[in-house]
Amino acid sequence: MVQSFVGCWSQIAWYMFGEYCCYLTTLVTGLYNMSLFW
Repeated sequence: MVQSFVGCWSQIAWYMFGEYCCYLTTLVTGLYNMSLFW
C-alpha cells in the first residue's frame, strides 16, 4: 500500500519535472534564436 502510494507520487514528480525541463529547454531555445535574429 505504502510502496504503491510512493511510486505513484514519484511518477507524478518525474512527470512534472520532465514537463518543466521541456518548457525550460523550449524557452531557452526560443530566446537564443531571438538573440540570433536581433
